[in-house]
Amino acid sequence: MPESADAAVELFRLAALRAPQRAAAPLPRILVKQGGAGLTAGDGPRRPAGGTGGGTGGGTGGGTGGGQPVPTTPLALDRLDAALLAAEDAMAPRAVADWVKSATGQKLETIVTTEEYRAQRRQAHQSLLDALGTAPTLSVDLAAAAAVGQARETALRAVRVLGLLDVLADPATAPALADAAAVRTFLHHAVVVLPADVPRPADNLARPPAIADLKVVRLGPSRYVPGAIAHVENVMGRERRQRVHETTEQTETTTVLETERTVESESELETAERSELLQETGHALREATDLEAGVAVSAAYGPTVQVEADTRVARHTSAEEVTRAAATFTNSVTKRARERIVDRTRQTRTVRRLLEIKESNTHAFDNSGGADHIRGVYRWVESVQEAWIEDYGKRLMLEYVVPEPAAFLRWAAGGARPLSDVGEPPTAPHRPGQPDVPLEPGHIDSGNYLGLVARHGAAGVTPPPAESVELALDWKGEQDQDLHLFSASSSLKVPKGYHANYWEAQCVTWGKKSPDGAVWMAGVGATGGIGEDNSDALKKHLSGELDAAEDSLVPVVMLGRGLINLATGLRVHCRLTQAGRERWQLSVYEAVMAAYREQLEAFEARKARAEAAQAFDAPAGLDGSNQAENRVVERRELRRSIIHMLLGHSPDTGPFSGQAVVPDDAGGPPRLDLAVAAAERDLLAFVEQSFEWPNMTWVHCPYYWQARERWAEDARASGPDPAWTAFLTAGASRVVLPVRPGFESAVALYLATGIIWAGGQVPTVGDPAYLAIADEIAESLGTRSAAAVPARTPLDPVRLPTSLVWLQPSGNLEPVA
Repeated sequence: MPESADAAVELFRLAALRAPQRAAAPLPRILVKQGGAGLTAGDGPRRPAGGTGGGTGGGTGGGTGGGQPVPTTPLALDRLDAALLAAEDAMAPRAVADWVKSATGQKLETIVTTEEYRAQRRQAHQSLLDALGTAPTLSVDLAAAAAVGQARETALRAVRVLGLLDVLADPATAPALADAAAVRTFLHHAVVVLPADVPRPADNLARPPAIADLKVVRLGPSRYVPGAIAHVENVMGRERRQRVHETTEQTETTTVLETERTVESESELETAERSELLQETGHALREATDLEAGVAVSAAYGPTVQVEADTRVARHTSAEEVTRAAATFTNSVTKRARERIVDRTRQTRTVRRLLEIKESNTHAFDNSGGADHIRGVYRWVESVQEAWIEDYGKRLMLEYVVPEPAAFLRWAAGGARPLSDVGEPPTAPHRPGQPDVPLEPGHIDSGNYLGLVARHGAAGVTPPPAESVELALDWKGEQDQDLHLFSASSSLKVPKGYHANYWEAQCVTWGKKSPDGAVWMAGVGATGGIGEDNSDALKKHLSGELDAAEDSLVPVVMLGRGLINLATGLRVHCRLTQAGRERWQLSVYEAVMAAYREQLEAFEARKARAEAAQAFDAPAGLDGSNQAENRVVERRELRRSIIHMLLGHSPDTGPFSGQAVVPDDAGGPPRLDLAVAAAERDLLAFVEQSFEWPNMTWVHCPYYWQARERWAEDARASGPDPAWTAFLTAGASRVVLPVRPGFESAVALYLATGIIWAGGQVPTVGDPAYLAIADEIAESLGTRSAAAVPARTPLDPVRLPTSLVWLQPSGNLEPVA
């Protein structure tokens, strides 16, 4: 045995391990120390039914099952373990010593002093510590869970066998194991001491387990009797007295949201008159030829006749220079506009939600027709219950201190209790992908706005504006002989939320240009330059920069000369502004928030109606009106807390965190996950069957053992069932849980190591530890056979005050029988 146990805690405590009929003489203890490499555990020899140990690995016989071989030692531990199991662990101390000498050629006293044996013991100790440090997870991998249990069982058996050799080799401790029965008891129930830092389920115990008489105080059904005077009501003769009590509660909610738009416009109209004198000089060459043919006859009467004939050709040549002067008068009008728009959202909306709770209590005393005084005597009502003690004999007792045993029940019946027809409150809009960040207009974009609209049911939401738009004008001139003169003017309005920044125009024509050349000009914008194309190309293109704000007019003028069948088109390019994008984001945000506020108001209205309906009703399960139900709930909640402490974690985490019943996402019936159910069953059966839950006893400590914030409320608590009120306001409860007879060793092993069912399987029919389901049902119903009724010791009746008041039949002040 190791020399000291100062820095260790008990793995098993002797009183907790041995059945009541066993001898009270203590067995030597085995201290487990850290150090050395871990001993690989394998499948050793199969232990007999009912045994607590398992086969060990190691020794000179070879490696362990599936693991790595251990160092050679002078003792074949696996063969010794097999010999002990063959004798069902009931091997006489002398036989153990003789076996060691025949296997090693050395005496037992010599073997335990060798360095090889000490190394083997260190390995076994470390192996046990390693196995205990492996969480016994009940995952869907049943093979892995079985391997963890086998490793713990094997390591524990090795430590016990080595401890047996240490005890027999020490003259001071050897007399404690005088015969084969003592050896078997040691191998099954020896106290093993672990280092203090090894966590165990027993760490949650209020005090070490102990064997004691299980005595349970039972109470019979309550009967009620009048107690002390609570109030006296007096009505004098000829008096009529009436009290009316009314309570009215109104709630009005006003939401103000204003939208205000300010537009500042500044316009400037400028008219410029221009007079121009144009001078044009033209040259013309004229040529004319005149041909005159004629006969001129001049006759003379008498002996002489005179005839004259004449032909003339005339040609005229002249040069003419013409100078023309033309005066033109031009009236030019220029319009400049500047507009400043200020948007401020302030939309007024008033929602008036009136919740009116009116309670009218009329209490009248009418003795106007009587001359005698009337007296009414009210008395407190007291609960009286018969009491007795039932003695169940010796039991292994576990004691726990449960803080605030009714905490979960109060949460479930109070804040967590759902109101009928209320549903869940709507989720406040948040930034997509970041539930903790409240939604802001800047979080909205074209990729996520549809999800926000669908999630919150927003209406009237427009699609996001296009990043760019184009404004267009098209003209087609009419033919004016061969010399086409064209002029046109118009204007385009920049859409709201956009800024015009660029324009381009195109002109197509055909044919030859006139002798005076072809000219095409375009001017866009109030301040933009004029583009001109005088080339011979049949297709012409002009473009230019532009600076026009939203809602402004863009003037367009176009001139052409010398172009045949002119056709033109002009496009003004507009880009979406940041203000336009923010305006759309704000509109979506307001629609989403309006939908959320509407849903929230509807939820608050439903909640207010439900709360009003329950305003004068105690929360379900906490009114304490049914004492029998109170005891059932009280026992159930304490049982849940004890299981929590037994497991070392909440029952909905750890091994039971998997979903054995899996809901169907498509809305179909749930399905059973057989792998998870199989992984959970053994631990569940162990916890539920290893203890006498119906015989669990408790006492509640007052409210001042809990957080101070609840003191004032719990100090004023009262109800018709004082025991129930004590449970609801308890700061802590002291609970004693008895272990079912026959389960002492298995429970002690679990408390020390976390190993369930003593490292084996759940007991089956025919096993002494098997709990028949009929017995379990009878226990859950609180009934039992007549033969199982323990001896009773009567106690004085229990008299408890209540908050009930009783009006006695007469006005006398004498005590009521």
